[in-house]
This record gives sequence, structure tokens and C-alpha cells, in this order.
Amino acid sequence: MKCLRPASDDDFERYLIGQMTDAEQQAFEEHYFGCDECFGRLEALRTIQSAARAVKSRKAPRWWLQGAVGIAAAVAIAAGLWLEYGRRPPPPVRPSASLPTQRSDQFAELARFEAPTWNPVIVRGASEARSKAVREAMKTYHAGDYRSAARQLRAVHPQTPEVEFYLGICDIESGDVAAGAAGLRRVIADGDTPWLEQAHFYLAKALLGSGDTAGASDQLKQVLAIHGDYAGEATKLLSALNGK
Repeated sequence: MKCLRPASDDDFERYLIGQMTDAEQQAFEEHYFGCDECFGRLEALRTIQSAARAVKSRKAPRWWLQGAVGIAAAVAIAAGLWLEYGRRPPPPVRPSASLPTQRSDQFAELARFEAPTWNPVIVRGASEARSKAVREAMKTYHAGDYRSAARQLRAVHPQTPEVEFYLGICDIESGDVAAGAAGLRRVIADGDTPWLEQAHFYLAKALLGSGDTAGASDQLKQVLAIHGDYAGEATKLLSALNGK
């Protein structure tokens, strides 16, 4: 569906580089998290920026970022990112910052992952201060600064399954795989929450990186039992494991 009030190129740029006020950021997120067109444009642009940061060269000028918005829109269309409301595809595989050099090369590729996108959930009774703290932490998370995001998320109370899940991802991406795995296990122990399937999937990735193929296989089977969005990726990983 065509967006009835698309954000301007400048809005996308200001959001990604953290130049919006709290009120502007909240209004922007309320729209973009519920609009498939804007969601696709922003996520495609974020991918382009991540790739650019990986290139060891001088910082791209402002005009490049503005021009990338148009490129991002085309990428988003081609990739089929604008799906029905509320459904986001599992993230693609990419090199993760969470892979120490001592890990076995045999499983390093299977352990790589893309940090999942944050889809905010309104918590009843949550204070404005808590909601703001979560938004600020996830802003840092989407900027790729997982270590700082982890510190921010640890300061959020109460520690809901949502916070524990993204904190687990941050710990893994920061290199503290044991802490990240422990956090994901707490999410799983919370039972049937919106983060249960993802917790099983990313715990499997963490276990693969540690060489625990039996544990990873068990977590992937738990993913398949849920019959959710990660079933396809879990099937591929299990097939790869069985073939090794």
C-alpha cells in the first residue's frame, strides 16, 4: 500500500544520524514502524550506511547520504521488503562482530547473523521515563554501537523479555557470548512471548559459534516446533549441521 504521508529525505537522514528531538523521533518511529513503505526505505538506507562504514576511507559527505535515500528506496522495492503489515522477514546472514578468532572455521560461517530489527511493543503501565530509556537504547542499537546499547538496556527496569532479548543480542555482538546466551535463555524461560522464537534462533547461533553443535541443533528444533518466521532459516542450518 502506498504511504499516505511519506517522510522526507531529510527526515530519514536526521533520524539515522540522531539529529531529531525526542518528540520528533517518537512521532517518526510511530509512523515508520507501522508503515511498510517507510520501513523498507529506512532499513535499506541503514544497510547502505553499514556497508559504507565498513569501508576504510574518508567519511562520506552529506550529499552522499541524501542521495542514498533514493537508492535505498529502489533497493527496498527490489528486495521485497514491503510485505503485509506486522510481518518482517528473518534478517539475512552477514558477518557478525561476535565471532572471536579462536572459533572453529567449520562453524564460523553458520554462526554469523544480522542483528534483528527492533519492533517496539507498548508495555502497559510503563512510565514515560522507561519508554524513553528503551527508545534511546534502541537508537544506539540501530547505530551499531552494541556495547553502549547493552549498558543502556541494563539500566532499564523492569527487565522485560523485550529488553532481555535485545540485551542478549547486544552482548553477543559485543563479544560476550556467554552473557548473551544466558540472556536469551532467560527470554526462553519466560515462555510464550513475542521474542520466544527469535530467542531460540539466536541462541542456536551463539551455541554454534561456541562449537556446541548439539545444543544449537536442539534450539533449532525448538524453532521449527513454533512454525514461525524463522522456520526456513532453521531448516537450512539444521541441514548444514547434518551435512558436516
